Amino acid sequence: MDERIDKHTDIQLDRHTDRLQVPSCFRYQSAARQSTVGSAETSGAKVAQMKDEYEDLSKQVDHARDALTTEILSMVSREGDCSDVILKHVKLKAEYHREALKVFDSLLPKMEDANDQSPRPLFGADLNADLRRNRRSVAFVIDICTAFLYQNSLEEEGLFRLAGGASKVKMFKAAFDAQVENENTRQYEVLDLLSYHMDHHAVASTLKCYLRELQEPLTTAALYDDWMDAVKIGDPTARCQALTAVVNKLPVENYDNLGYLIKFLAAVANRSDKNKMTASNLAIVIAPNLFSIGENDKYNTEELYDYVISVTIVVCAF
Repeated sequence: MDERIDKHTDIQLDRHTDRLQVPSCFRYQSAARQSTVGSAETSGAKVAQMKDEYEDLSKQVDHARDALTTEILSMVSREGDCSDVILKHVKLKAEYHREALKVFDSLLPKMEDANDQSPRPLFGADLNADLRRNRRSVAFVIDICTAFLYQNSLEEEGLFRLAGGASKVKMFKAAFDAQVENENTRQYEVLDLLSYHMDHHAVASTLKCYLRELQEPLTTAALYDDWMDAVKIGDPTARCQALTAVVNKLPVENYDNLGYLIKFLAAVANRSDKNKMTASNLAIVIAPNLFSIGENDKYNTEELYDYVISVTIVVCAF
């Protein structure tokens, strides 16, 4: 009996399942058809909208193209006006530069005068240019240093032989190059420095630096062989005459400055009993600053340079 009941129950369940499945399938198909119809309607609306936008953009492009063409054609017609503006601009520029040139032409002489009067370094300078610029016949450094040493240092032992302090020499060189005047005393600041420090050997070393650093030595490179040949003459009288002849060949600027220096060195040698600096001793320390040593292999000996200056100090009169 139990088997018949179970069988009957299964049959009833199958019947009810069939009834449930048929409506479900129908509802799915109906929903699918409705979705398809809705999608088609939406796509059509989007296409229509995009078409309208495209037509609007096309109209805008056409309008912009027409406006550009009009502007280009208008510019071509205004080419003459543009040319007038450019020409006027160029003329104004030309007039401006002509007026500026007049101003520069009027300023240049004043600027050149101011430039000529501006201080220039004295150490390492060209002697002739220095003398012309400062309107002097004797170089400023030679004049000031020899005057100071003549007044204060003729009896200083080892003058020109003993080196001055490097810092003092450097300071004196900078003061000479600056050529600054004291507003109160109206004299060059370097004079106050020399008097304040009273360093005889530093002043002497500064003078030697100036002679050594000249662009061309006081004895000149052109007369180098003449100096060397003259001093080798054995006869004292003939040697003195030869040296005098060489001295007379010097340019005026070199003649004046070398003569001024030799006279001062002769004064120093005259006090050799106090300062221990005879003419030969002075020549040893001064000669290397008056000749371009090593310039000519034919006379490459410092002793010969020293002898030239020694004889010149003692014998030759300027």
